[in-house]
Amino acid sequence: MGEEARRTGAGSLDRYTMCHETSHRRTTCGTSIWLSVLVALSSSWLPSCAAPRRGVTTLTEEDKSYRFLVDRMANRNGGIHRQIIVKKPRNPAPKTYLSETVGLLMRYQVTIDDRRNFERQFQLITDLFLDGQGLMQWRVTVPPREERRCNASLDDLRVAEALLLGYERWGHRRYLWLALRLSAELLTKNLVGDYFVEAYCWGQVPQKATIVDLSYLKLSAMKKLSHYDPRWRRIYQTSREVLTAAKLPSGFFWDKFDPLTRRYAIQDANLINNLLCAINLAEVGEFNNEVLAYLREEWRLREKVYGRYDPVTLKPLARFESIAVYALLMRLALLHADEAFATALFERIKRFQINNEASYFNGAFADDVAHSFDQLMCLLAISSYRAMRAKQRRTPAMPPLRLQTRYP
Repeated sequence: MGEEARRTGAGSLDRYTMCHETSHRRTTCGTSIWLSVLVALSSSWLPSCAAPRRGVTTLTEEDKSYRFLVDRMANRNGGIHRQIIVKKPRNPAPKTYLSETVGLLMRYQVTIDDRRNFERQFQLITDLFLDGQGLMQWRVTVPPREERRCNASLDDLRVAEALLLGYERWGHRRYLWLALRLSAELLTKNLVGDYFVEAYCWGQVPQKATIVDLSYLKLSAMKKLSHYDPRWRRIYQTSREVLTAAKLPSGFFWDKFDPLTRRYAIQDANLINNLLCAINLAEVGEFNNEVLAYLREEWRLREKVYGRYDPVTLKPLARFESIAVYALLMRLALLHADEAFATALFERIKRFQINNEASYFNGAFADDVAHSFDQLMCLLAISSYRAMRAKQRRTPAMPPLRLQTRYP
């Protein structure tokens, strides 16, 4: 069950009317000059980039999953398909690519020092996802279909953070330039006051969302951006306060906030939302022991965690298991330094991996469908697990070898 399935459009975008495509104008001259100044100022005081690491200490499950992702789920330009049905791996239906996949994949590629494939994603952004508005379309279909053009603010935020991390590692100023460009557009189009709202649609009648999706408040990305653009400091602080106040007595979270009425609401009691909220806070040092303790107890009693819970009563609302939920929960456990729980979740995740050299899906984490979101959540969780193990052994957390894909 990918993240796309947990949200309606790009964060409730179905509430908006259809927008007509605008011409593909790039940013104005004034904006370009302003960004040039920011790039120059940022570069002047940033520390020099660390040299790429050499040597490998890796996990087999990680390598196999990444190989499946870049060799089987990608097209020739590096675009990752949203999903592949296991029984129909070569389905000729239109292919869908998501901006969330780009940001998550680039973040992982920085972790494993895979600059070649990171560069392919960078090129994909400029060739396919970027629109004249300077934001990324949250979904692109090939062949193209007439549909509204909207961004999902979380996805742009993830991409901007990954670009800054890529710049800090490899020193390519193009990554910094694009990150600052996305930053400037987000500050213009995805804010209501100091509140970071979930979407912006453009066309003849541009429309801005008025709701904050709390799982979209990726505080680590805002904090990273604030090092380059001080305007993000206020947004980071406001977002942190809103997210902290969204915690219910159960330890779970409300999932929506209306800045105009200052009211919280629950629109979708999906565990993915709650785990993302908890992770967003834990990544900046604010820990939610209640939700982790409850899910650890669920695991002890049932040896499983379900995909949906009532955030007030904590009763299961569904009986399905989710690969992405296990991966996110594993990341949360690692952030809380709960090695035993993380290890148990890793063992469960491995059960979902297809291990058959003759299969098209060898290495995939899948049931009936291989979702790109599931693959990436597992890769990020396993790489964090690998880093934890390496740290305990007092050895460097080295990335896996760069994989040789079928495409140059």
